[in-house]
Amino acid sequence: MVPATEGLHPLLPERVWLAVTQDGSAVGEPPVVAARGGKVRFGGDGSLPGVWPLVVTADADAREVELTIRSVDHTQTVSLPVTWPDRGHLTLPARTDVIAQEGRFDVLLTGEDLPAPDLLDVVVGEGEVVAVDVVPDGIQITLEPLDSPAARVFSIGVRDLRTPDLPAWGEVRVRARPRVPLEAEPGATVTLAVGERSYGPFVADENGRISARVDQFPGENAVTARLVDDLGNEAVTTLPLADPQVPALVAMAGDRGSVERAPRVVWVRAVHPAGRTWTGEAPTCRSPAVGALDVVAVVPGLYAVPLDGRVRAGAADIRVECRLEDAATSVRVGRRSGLPAHVLLQVWPTELSTDLPAAEVRVALEDAQGSRLDPDGVEVQAVHGRIQRVELRGEVLTAEYDGTRAVEPGTDTLVARYRHPVSEDPPVSLGLRWTDTPVAGELRLEATARDAMGRPVRGAGVRISLGEEAVEGTTDDAGVALLRVPVPAGNGPLRIVASSGRALLRALAVRGTLGAFTVDSRGSVEPLESSRVLSLSPGRVSGISVAFDPPILRTGRNSMAYVTVALEDRAGRPVLDESVALDVTEGRVGPLVARPDGTLVAEYRPDEGDRAREVVLTASTDTLKSSARLELEPRLGRVMVGPTVGWTTNLGLVSSPRVGFVADIRTGLLGETVLVRGAFGGYGVSGRASTGIGDDVELVGSVLPAQVALLLRQDRAGVGFWGGAGGMVAIHALQARFGGALVAEGTRALSGGTVLGGMGYRLGVADVVGELEWSFIPGPGGDLAFTGNLGGLTASAGFRLVY
Repeated sequence: MVPATEGLHPLLPERVWLAVTQDGSAVGEPPVVAARGGKVRFGGDGSLPGVWPLVVTADADAREVELTIRSVDHTQTVSLPVTWPDRGHLTLPARTDVIAQEGRFDVLLTGEDLPAPDLLDVVVGEGEVVAVDVVPDGIQITLEPLDSPAARVFSIGVRDLRTPDLPAWGEVRVRARPRVPLEAEPGATVTLAVGERSYGPFVADENGRISARVDQFPGENAVTARLVDDLGNEAVTTLPLADPQVPALVAMAGDRGSVERAPRVVWVRAVHPAGRTWTGEAPTCRSPAVGALDVVAVVPGLYAVPLDGRVRAGAADIRVECRLEDAATSVRVGRRSGLPAHVLLQVWPTELSTDLPAAEVRVALEDAQGSRLDPDGVEVQAVHGRIQRVELRGEVLTAEYDGTRAVEPGTDTLVARYRHPVSEDPPVSLGLRWTDTPVAGELRLEATARDAMGRPVRGAGVRISLGEEAVEGTTDDAGVALLRVPVPAGNGPLRIVASSGRALLRALAVRGTLGAFTVDSRGSVEPLESSRVLSLSPGRVSGISVAFDPPILRTGRNSMAYVTVALEDRAGRPVLDESVALDVTEGRVGPLVARPDGTLVAEYRPDEGDRAREVVLTASTDTLKSSARLELEPRLGRVMVGPTVGWTTNLGLVSSPRVGFVADIRTGLLGETVLVRGAFGGYGVSGRASTGIGDDVELVGSVLPAQVALLLRQDRAGVGFWGGAGGMVAIHALQARFGGALVAEGTRALSGGTVLGGMGYRLGVADVVGELEWSFIPGPGGDLAFTGNLGGLTASAGFRLVY
């Protein structure tokens, strides 16, 4: 029984490979493993024969974890050393002094093999990180603290995302410049002292006022004033300075996590309000999602909050909140965002007909948080068919599938695959693949180096050893190095050690095992795939048509149209045993009923509403669909009545306002386009006649016509147009006045004809109308009467209530 691990750290779950053999052969039954100084569990099924993945979590104070392994009546004990992660190669200034309210300042990060700025995690106890830039001496971190006048201290933490090392920490001491106002006798002098520093002397002005400033560092809460007047009298007093006395607290994720899991630990840094190392009680931490969390002291002022086993599987992220006295900090940790984690492949439809073996394909790339990413690098392939017309629409890749070549096999598989782009950044993780483990000879290995973003690294040096035998190689443009390593003599498990830069991978293999094997160090990202299986069934329906009868429907309480659906095969014969779904944008469609001619018929009834609109009905089968449009028109008015007002003139005797009342009744003639109109109204006439012996005779009268006419009317989209002609009778009343006195009056019946036209617009339950009418009514003639036309041109407007 042989273990292999990259190292154990307190509180952090680490992978341990355990090989179990008997006489050089793999043991198929899993061993029984117990741990002292930590916890142990199986990390999954053994993908390598005879090799079992364990997850070991060392206790906070453990210096080693002792594993007791029992298999095949044999018990063995192995000890694995436990160390805290290395303090790393990054260095921050132990203390940076700045002045309150003076804005941004820079902190220089130094060390060997500094990573790129995007591979650094930088946290600050207050304010924000403005920029992280490479400079000749290292990496310059620009910070902007809070705009507060108080003296205080806060921490800055920096961690190299390529390694599991501890963060580098530094403190920022913010120096305040408080004003100290004093009053004394004019000319008196004051000397101020804060700690070991003195300021002054300051001289009181003619009003006895003294205004001085001092430097206040965190932890200083008083200033001593020594006052001397002109007579030499001396007084000493102590004045308080504002000092919040709040510890500095900051938290950061302990590792970068991956797309599969959240970080395993959170580091919490505490500093005394005066800037000294914190030696008091440990902070308390909790998460709203999981409750209270354990907090373990690592060194004075640094604490670890282990998260393994506390974060629900599949959870995107959690918030960790920590408090220490009046100080509070929080950090949100979760699976890596911004990195591809899922390929979403959608195909519609998934069941195709050989008559139309086509489908729509949509592919999206998402990170662990479910946010869409640019699908650059995603490929879509079909085993038999073709993928064509690939387009990028926003953050979705669309394509069309042509399954003509898949008709014969009757099925096809579509695969969307994302391959990470090749990188030239330093590798931080490794993966190994091999097929069949020989007993002797050479082990052919495929090593893949990956950077902190999970991308394969090109041009990385890789070293692989089996015992004392080692070979080196360089990854190609795909980030892969193919190596052949001599197998050492013996029959024990093979210890495989692979390294590239800071990346280290240890694995075990049992000699003589057959199959393809894969081992990846934590944090590596495999190519992402998603697949869909399409089935192609023999097609029958090659055409579908749908129509409304009538194509234009008047709305009303009992209005109805018939929907006719016809399904045909390639020979044009009707198909009746295919299910058809009807989808309409408005209204209700009844069930389809087969007719003797092979078509399907359903009743359609629109929703209520007396307005013009369009309805779209879609008939679809599993593979085809077709649409038809129905124009809904407002219902035809059977009786339309209403008043009119207007003006009548014949450019002579008649020029007068006119009022009237109209009633139109629709008949069933000529497709309900013929209307009978009855109308009556009235207007005035006036004129003068010469007597030859003095004043003119003034003639004033009125015409009250009653009209019967036939109209032709067309209505479309709520607008109606009409025209017609008819006859009329009128009552003509006349008065004659001479010199202001009534000399004659009388009434006569007249008759005539009329021609008219107009238009109306449906507005709710009424039509708003406008008309032009020409009428001819011959005057009666005589000594005291009008001659000529008593009618004329009338322009009128009004409304008609529609019944």
